[in-house]
Amino acid sequence: MGAGSAVLSLPQFLVPPEDLYSGDNDTDLCLSGVEPSTSPVPVPESSSGLVVAIFILGQTLVGIGATPLYTLAVTWIDENIPKRKSPLYVGFFYTASILGPAFGYIVGGFVLDNIHTDFLVHHSALTINSSSKLWIGAWWLLFL
Repeated sequence: MGAGSAVLSLPQFLVPPEDLYSGDNDTDLCLSGVEPSTSPVPVPESSSGLVVAIFILGQTLVGIGATPLYTLAVTWIDENIPKRKSPLYVGFFYTASILGPAFGYIVGGFVLDNIHTDFLVHHSALTINSSSKLWIGAWWLLFL
C-alpha cells in the first residue's frame, strides 16, 4: 500500500508545473449557452497517457496491498489473540477501517482547499486563492 501511495504521488514530480497566468488555461469546460458541437474541446497533452498509466499502477498496488488486510488480518487476530479479547480487537480493526477513510476525506478536503499544489516552490506573484478556477490543491500530499 505504501509503494502504491508513493507511485500515486509521482505525477506531481514528473509533470512540469503549469504557468498559471498563460491564456491557455482560462477556458471553462462548462460554457453556458454554447452548443456541445461548437464548444472548444481541450486537447490532452502528450504526457497525459503516462500520468493515467501511473495512476492505474498506483491504484493497482494499493489494491494488492489492501486485500490481505481484510482477508488475513481478522484470521490472524483470531488465531493470535486470547479468545476473550479477540472480538474487541476485531471491533477495533473494523472501526479503524470505517473511521480511517472518513478522517482521510475530511483532512483531504482541508488540504485541497487550503494548500496549493506547489507549496514548496516560492510563488511571490501567486495571487490566487482556493476560490479561483486556477487553484489546484495539494492532491498528492496525503498520498505521501
